Amino acid sequence: KEGLFEAAHTGTIFLDEIGDLPYPMQVKLLNVLQDYKVRRIGGKTTKEIDVRVIAATNSDLENLVEQKKFRLDLYYRLNVLTITIPPLRERKEDIPALAMHFLSMMKHQYGWDKRLDSSVMRQMMEYAWPGNVRELKNVIERLYLMSEEETITAKDFMEIIGRRKLPARSDCTSQKEKPPRPLKDAVADFENEYITSVLEQSASLQECADLLGISLSTLVRKKRAIKNAKSSAHRAE
Repeated sequence: KEGLFEAAHTGTIFLDEIGDLPYPMQVKLLNVLQDYKVRRIGGKTTKEIDVRVIAATNSDLENLVEQKKFRLDLYYRLNVLTITIPPLRERKEDIPALAMHFLSMMKHQYGWDKRLDSSVMRQMMEYAWPGNVRELKNVIERLYLMSEEETITAKDFMEIIGRRKLPARSDCTSQKEKPPRPLKDAVADFENEYITSVLEQSASLQECADLLGISLSTLVRKKRAIKNAKSSAHRAE
């Protein structure tokens, strides 16, 4: 049968979560990117293709290369033009526009006229959004479907967020009194605690991945990393 690369001939193919691609498959992808030729499964002839390749990842590919989990030659093949998209917590000015866009999508899909109260938008601006845009879309859809009134309130938002607490002012004050930590370490700690919290609330890994707005393979990888970090901390003690 016709594969995705063949179907994308003279067009664009988007490869999401490229960092999770199994090592043996990386070799096949590299061959395609080098020769721009594909061969169907079970086929004997190759076919030239003309495609634009866009790849995305939340992983640190350079770190994966050092760990021998991602091919260096494939990394350089893909890393021609790089666009780094900051996490949502670092571009909170985009939250209102994204929230209204997703709400408009829900209205178009389901036909119910609902709106966001201003208090909801303020809470959205204060929330850290560790799941980025996917989490925001998930929350908007759940708010739209689960709210009983036409106006979605701050109470509805907090019921969806659950145990994902917004930082209190007293917490922020006490944090300033502590020695500053690198932002990367603080964000990693928050992400680990947040994922652990959602795992405890979920009936399965797939449900947890859906709530976080990430793929199942990404969740498994992050869960393994959290377990290894806790083991290392325990040994250090």
